[in-house]
Amino acid sequence: MSAQSPWSGYTIPVILAFLGVFGITVNGFFLIAFFLVLAYYLYRIEKRLSAMEGNPTNQHPKPK
Repeated sequence: MSAQSPWSGYTIPVILAFLGVFGITVNGFFLIAFFLVLAYYLYRIEKRLSAMEGNPTNQHPKPK
């Protein structure tokens, strides 16, 4: 079993909320960082979902 990453759990949504609020109110730099972290977070979710979907029968396709 692999060790848990420091970026898992509720850490990224909290960072996204922080960057989103500061991006709208304070500085454009926070808004850019918000979109970068959001893209990374969505990439990780997509990667996790595709790993969960996988091949349900664990059978490899037959070569042609």
